[in-house]
Amino acid sequence: MTADRCPRPDCGGTVEDTGFCDTCFRRPDGTPRPVAPPPAGRRTTGGLRSLPVFEFPTRPAS
Repeated sequence: MTADRCPRPDCGGTVEDTGFCDTCFRRPDGTPRPVAPPPAGRRTTGGLRSLPVFEFPTRPAS
């Protein structure tokens, strides 16, 4: 495994397997951003995130 040096001029760190520098904790410019799948329990429409949907038990009428 060869570690790449961070390309930022103000940093002397190395880019880890995660894609982030171990010193400045930033991603090198020009690298694609990781895309995570949407979390379970949420619905997405047109790329917008909606609020989570919770189901609560109903209380008997008093």
